[in-house]
Amino acid sequence: MLVVDSVVANEGDKIVAFSTDASECGIYKLTSGTWEKQYPPTTEMISEAWPDIIWAVNNGYPASGTASEKIQAYTGSGVTYFEMLAANRAFIDSLASSEIHVLTSGAIYGGDRFDKDGNVVSSGVDGWWFGAGENVGFKARGKVLDFTFCKPDGTVVGQINADNILFDTEDYNTSLGYYGIPESATGDYNVAFGYSCLKSLTTGEKNVAIGYKCGDVLTTGNRNIIIGSNALLQNDDSDDTIAIGSDALRGLSSGSNYQNIAIGTGSMIYASDGFYGCNNNIAIGGQSLRWAKGGLNIAIGYSAFEGYDESGSGNSGLEGVYNIGIGFYVARAYLEAYGCTDIGNSAVNRCTYGWYHTNIGENVAQERPGMMPWCIAIGWSAFKGNNDPGDSGEGTIAIGSLTLNNGGNPKRSIAIGHNAAQMSTGEDNVIVGAHSSKGMVTGNQNVAIGAYSMASAGNVFENVAIGYNALYGITGSGNTAIGHGAGDLATSETNITCIGKNAQITGSNQIQLGDSSTTVYAYGPVQDRSDKRDKADIRDTVLGLDFIKELRPVDFRWDLRDDYVEIVETEYEEIVPTPYGKPQTQKVKIISSKEKPKDGSKKRTRFHHGLIAQEVKTTMDKLGVDFGGYQDHKIKGGKDVLTIGYEELIGPMIKAIQEQNEIIKKLEARIVVLESKNLTAN
Repeated sequence: MLVVDSVVANEGDKIVAFSTDASECGIYKLTSGTWEKQYPPTTEMISEAWPDIIWAVNNGYPASGTASEKIQAYTGSGVTYFEMLAANRAFIDSLASSEIHVLTSGAIYGGDRFDKDGNVVSSGVDGWWFGAGENVGFKARGKVLDFTFCKPDGTVVGQINADNILFDTEDYNTSLGYYGIPESATGDYNVAFGYSCLKSLTTGEKNVAIGYKCGDVLTTGNRNIIIGSNALLQNDDSDDTIAIGSDALRGLSSGSNYQNIAIGTGSMIYASDGFYGCNNNIAIGGQSLRWAKGGLNIAIGYSAFEGYDESGSGNSGLEGVYNIGIGFYVARAYLEAYGCTDIGNSAVNRCTYGWYHTNIGENVAQERPGMMPWCIAIGWSAFKGNNDPGDSGEGTIAIGSLTLNNGGNPKRSIAIGHNAAQMSTGEDNVIVGAHSSKGMVTGNQNVAIGAYSMASAGNVFENVAIGYNALYGITGSGNTAIGHGAGDLATSETNITCIGKNAQITGSNQIQLGDSSTTVYAYGPVQDRSDKRDKADIRDTVLGLDFIKELRPVDFRWDLRDDYVEIVETEYEEIVPTPYGKPQTQKVKIISSKEKPKDGSKKRTRFHHGLIAQEVKTTMDKLGVDFGGYQDHKIKGGKDVLTIGYEELIGPMIKAIQEQNEIIKKLEARIVVLESKNLTAN
């Protein structure tokens, strides 16, 4: 066993010897305990040995010779020289290995670089170079590992060198790409892959950058994740930011801009420092929050909160805070908004100035440039405007597809239900139910609750309709209807009250309790006003015994014309446009009435007692008097119905009794006189 420089050599091992005398340089083989020079080495020997050389280098070896001492090896027809510091020794451990191992306690340094024919390509190169075949270049120095790939003539065709690769065991940084993390950077735990990634980094730490020029000017920023070409390109101090996608956060400048998340091509590409700073935003989707100037906003979806100005006056971007937008093209025109929540594809497409409103649904609140303060719209195409800047809709709530879809500026109104409340203007309305008030154009202070309630109302005010179809066709104002179908045949009447299923009036200023089958019960009498202070032109009634005597009391069975009226509901399909070019249809209903021939089939069985209105009118005309209990409803625009207010007969009946009493008294007095004469005569 032979020991050379603390390395055990075995029979058959080889070494490379070097000396100031070139003739002594060469490959030596241990044979029978003696190093025999293998001179001249054959081409086969060198080509076999070269890829298997194991170098053992130790900076602790004593120096011998000068810095110009060379290790010489033959490769093909030329010679490749490797310049080593005299402080280093090389030992060929085995020719049979399949790898080249560089074992060092420090750095390896060298000198000139040669091509495969031994010609100097560049001199004074700091590093140790190694070549095989047509590829030349391997260098290790300090903290940097460099690779150079060349043509046979030495022309460099590719490099992994000090400018584009860094394995930093002091600061734990990893960089791969031309102009990567500089050696001078002192920040720790950074990773950069790509051209000009984190090339300006100084003290920033824990950053990850992958892609062309991502994080290009970042210097002191920390804990950022940057993935994509030109992502976070112009910011040097951002912290805790995530930019994923080509051009994501590209234009965000330095300053109070931090903790943003931008995922998607062009997301927050032109974001800038606005009044509130540009921080704590979340933008997911291409072009989302593209021109953002505010903070604490969430935009999810392509072009969500883009800040796009269709007027052509320039894109100034969304400035504002506390906004949430989810959906394709959602609220893309915002220039300023605060506290808004908009969810749905193409929702709020025209609004430029939003103020604490909530809109949820595809195409919701479209064509409505106004700010919509404190508004809530939920449902497909609900709360649609007319592209009028005045279409604000202060404090309005619209819930349901196509609800409040007719544009305009309704204020402080509530509309809930599919296709409900198609009014363009109006204030303080409450509309609940599918198709409820769908025909309303203008209205204030109306309440309609129930499907199709006030469905055909036009310009109406101060109506209350509760129940399916209640006040369906009303065009008048100040009316009340409660019950299924209550007042559904009323049209232009005013100040009517219909209570009960199918309750119908015959003219304005009426109250109807129930329908023709209803009997009204009460535990006490209905009290009529009779205060002198509420009356004028008081006189003794002119109706008395003569009037009463002319009336003909009758017995009768009811055979009401209303019982022969059929309520007809006609449905048809209405085309509803959609943004996709495929129209949809919805069912629409029209309420009408149809009178059947009165054939006695609806006649009731029981006799009732009263007067005939036509006969009462004949008596009035005969005596030349007016009886307030008689009503001809068509005179005031009502239907062709005659009614008698039987309570109005009480006054004339009392007068008739009084007149009758006077007659009785006179007769009694006369009887007394006659009887006394008879007694005297007898």
